[in-house]
Amino acid sequence: MPESEKVQHKISKWRIADILAPILILVFSMFCAAYSYYQVMIFAAIPVLLVIILMRPLYYKEKKYGKGFRITTTIIRIIGYIVVISAVMLPFTLGNNWKWYYPVQKLIYGVDTGTEQFLPDYIPENAENYEVIFCRSAFPGATRIEISFFTDIETLDEYRDKAIENGAKSLSEVASRNRWYAEMQKQGVPYEKAEYYFYPNGSEHFPKVYILEETTGYVKIYY
Repeated sequence: MPESEKVQHKISKWRIADILAPILILVFSMFCAAYSYYQVMIFAAIPVLLVIILMRPLYYKEKKYGKGFRITTTIIRIIGYIVVISAVMLPFTLGNNWKWYYPVQKLIYGVDTGTEQFLPDYIPENAENYEVIFCRSAFPGATRIEISFFTDIETLDEYRDKAIENGAKSLSEVASRNRWYAEMQKQGVPYEKAEYYFYPNGSEHFPKVYILEETTGYVKIYY
């Protein structure tokens, strides 16, 4: 290899990224691999990562192949890194309170038909004070979903109908009063006027419930 190419290879602006990025991606993947529901993303990321690694020697022959080759390989490299890094980082974005991002969170979390049936299809555009927690854990009882927001009466009616169709029972929330009381009180929601729809496949300690309150338009979904 001519001396000029060796110097170029050494000081290439992509050189550090090509070395460090695969290492960092694999390190993050190792953390995710402990959870079976994230492994599919890792499997999707690995082929792209391999393409990046295998094509890396070609990136430094841009003078030999011309400007068009350099632009093409640069675009492939950027897209490849975006795809891989996005796939690996997805598990760390499950607490983002973005209404438009909810379908992605639901897709990642909803790995079984029970969860899929329980969760709403979307978050309404007029939802206010939207908060969500998708918490995956390998430990029993540590996994949970919490969604809350304020919306219109029509949406509350839709959720009520959904709960009833899925076999949820309308019960007064007495036994575990302290579970949601403080949160609702803080948000100005009249606890005593709320409706509680408990899904049949929940448990006393880890219930699946829709909480609806018409005067404020409050929705709380807990799993």
